[in-house]
Amino acid sequence: MVLWLFAFGAVQSPSPGIPNEVPGDLEGLQVGERLGETVPLEISLVNDSGRVFTLQEIFREGKPVILSFAYYSCSMLCPLVLDGIADALRGMDLKAGRDFLLLTVSVDPGDTPEKAREASKTHRHGIVSRKAWRFAVGDSAQVRRLARAVGFPYRKVQDDPVMYAHPAMFAVLTPEGRISRYFYGVDYNPRDLKLALLEAGQGKIGGIAAKVLLYCYRFDPRRGTYTLVAVRVMQLAGLLTTLLVGGMLGMLWIREKRRRFPDGHA
Repeated sequence: MVLWLFAFGAVQSPSPGIPNEVPGDLEGLQVGERLGETVPLEISLVNDSGRVFTLQEIFREGKPVILSFAYYSCSMLCPLVLDGIADALRGMDLKAGRDFLLLTVSVDPGDTPEKAREASKTHRHGIVSRKAWRFAVGDSAQVRRLARAVGFPYRKVQDDPVMYAHPAMFAVLTPEGRISRYFYGVDYNPRDLKLALLEAGQGKIGGIAAKVLLYCYRFDPRRGTYTLVAVRVMQLAGLLTTLLVGGMLGMLWIREKRRRFPDGHA
């Protein structure tokens, strides 16, 4: 099982120098990144209550969206990905529902709204509301179209009636449905996820501290993570120093003026 999970994680490795040996069932399932492209918002899915909805309904809320794929009978890779997302959410001060939304879509056409509801209860861990993290099923053609738009490959495992082969990944989308960032593996850095959501949110989520944080970091595609930009940190430090010195000089000038002219007349 460990080798199987490792193989899934190795389908797309963002780190240089790591062997990318892929078993037969996973051959040809490399993620085809489509950064900057917009997913088809007219795609229709079914939520865990059996109601049909379109992606447009989700993106109409004007928030970034974490989009993941799974199949709800999976007992190996999918739970690791979904629980990894939940763990990363615990480490962020951004709040699901208020600052961003999540959508998980099953690639198994045999999955039902009832199975989606059970998966929702299991993987939200009580830290995310049902409305903030939606679990959905859908028509095979609709799901395949969405997966293709994101570059997420999957297929049935040979000689197994229930298992699907697929990479361990999810994507962060902008409020307009444009693909902004990809995450791989099953363990996600909360800081990186927060920065990706801030980046996708285009300055519309988070306070001033979040905007300063985003300004100081830049995504490094070679490392697959966000790294500190020293020049920008120095620029902010210089600006802060200037403001502090200016403020102190202003206070000293006001104090001296009051001492010399206590009646308020120059």
